[in-house]
Formats: sequence, C-alpha cells, structure tokens
Amino acid sequence: MNKKSNGKTRLETMLVMLLLIVFGISTYTLVVVTATSYEKTQAETTAKDNLRLASSYIESKLRSANKDNVKIVDSIFDSQSKAIILEEKLEGDTYQTAIYYKDNALREIYIKKGTQLEDTSGFEIAKIDKFDIEKLQNNTLNISFATSANEQDYDMQTIVNLN
Repeated sequence: MNKKSNGKTRLETMLVMLLLIVFGISTYTLVVVTATSYEKTQAETTAKDNLRLASSYIESKLRSANKDNVKIVDSIFDSQSKAIILEEKLEGDTYQTAIYYKDNALREIYIKKGTQLEDTSGFEIAKIDKFDIEKLQNNTLNISFATSANEQDYDMQTIVNLN
C-alpha cells in the first residue's frame, strides 16, 4: 500500500512542477510582449508629439513676430535646408532669430545680425526627419514636417498667414 501512494505522490509533485513551469513561461511571455508593445506605442507617441511641438512652436513664433521682418532663406550654416529668419530691433541693434533644420532636428538660434556663429550654438526644438517651407500667395507660408517611428512615416503641414 505504501508503494502505490508513493508513486501517486511523485506524479502529483511532477504535475505541480510542470504547472508552475508553464505558468512561469506564460508570465515571462506576457511581460515581454507587453514591454515590446509599450516601446512601440511610446516611440509613435513621441514622434507625433515632436511634429505637434515643431508646428505649434513655429506658428507661435510667426504670429508674435512683426510680419514685415519675417524672411525665408534657402540655406543657413552651409546646410541645404530652408530657414525662417525673424528680425527685431532692440536698443538700436538688429537681432535675428533663425529657425532651421539640422541633424534631424528643428533648431533655433538667436544672434545679433552679422554675427558669425556655428550651427552648434542653436538649441534643439524638436526631433524631426524633414522640414520644408513653401511661400504661397498673399504672404502665406506652407510649412511641412515629417518624422518616422517603427517604420511608419508621419507628416504634418501648417499654413500660416503672415498678414
């Protein structure tokens, strides 16, 4: 009688251990899948937030600037990217705010007109992959931004009237 119950106990112990192993593997798989999904969602949210940040930042700057002192240049700091130059006079001197694209980021630099600085002096506004400005009729700008996350492209256009 002792031999029968001993065999049954071993079988029960092995089944419990097998059940714990299956439970452990299932839990580990669930954690890995959840973490991967969270990382993808976070990357997409950050990409979209950067587009919104770039758009609202430029809109805010252009709306607060004197419309006659807004210029679009084809390149700045030896880059092939267009830039927005906002000029203002303070205490007899002219200062420029340059908003430009360099090193996968929208950047801004505030300098006295005629000062030669390197683009490293500007600070990063938002990480984006593309920035373009098109001047339309009636003093209107079409500004486009693009970025990507998880092999998906996101883009945004902003139209600002300078009148």
